[in-house]
Amino acid sequence: MRTNQKNAIITVFCFVTAFFFVACGYLWAGEHPSEHPTEQAIKQTKAITKDALATAVENYVNTKSAAADGYFSFVDPKANKALSLTLVRVHKDRLARINKDTYFACADFKEKGGDMYDLDIFMQGQSAEQLKMTDIAVHKKNDKPRYTWVKDNGLWKRNKI
Repeated sequence: MRTNQKNAIITVFCFVTAFFFVACGYLWAGEHPSEHPTEQAIKQTKAITKDALATAVENYVNTKSAAADGYFSFVDPKANKALSLTLVRVHKDRLARINKDTYFACADFKEKGGDMYDLDIFMQGQSAEQLKMTDIAVHKKNDKPRYTWVKDNGLWKRNKI
């Protein structure tokens, strides 16, 4: 083979390999961009930033976990089951403002028994220091969604499946 052909084959191989690993990373994360509101992402304002919201969610979960032997306690309303969860991560790319003072954060948790939960955590407040948890919803259990997000008159709302 000529040098140009070898270089072309190596380039294509590298591109395909890189694409494969990026695709696997998205599949492994279990997240798809269309599953959560993104158009009304929090703007970097002086009051509440994405980092401030993520920190507020992490602090809330860590405080509740410290009071419960290191596990975040939550009742799955569909299964009517008490869960002992460990925070895996807060999706900093899945933080959004859903109305004037209400914000949304997606977080992954692992249950003691091995199931994975994607919880949507809602917080309300006029400043980062005032953010308080107002609602938690099970968006997915083991990557199976329980609802989707739809845009209605410029605001994101949950749509039951």
